Amino acid sequence: MTDHSTENVAADVPTQRSEFTDLIQANKNDTFTFTEQERLILELYDQEQELRLEGSLFEAQAQGMSQDQMAF
Repeated sequence: MTDHSTENVAADVPTQRSEFTDLIQANKNDTFTFTEQERLILELYDQEQELRLEGSLFEAQAQGMSQDQMAF
């Protein structure tokens, strides 16, 4: 009994590559078009993530400063 599963996978690889060829070669600006509302949502999400990161950095800095003061 012959295992044909590897043959099928190998046969599918060129098909998968051709499916993504257009996407890979597309101008990156043309790949996704967002509505104004989607663009605003993404912008606000980015701002939120940035604020969370800044808050975490301030918190870590404050903890480091308080540990330094306890050492003296």
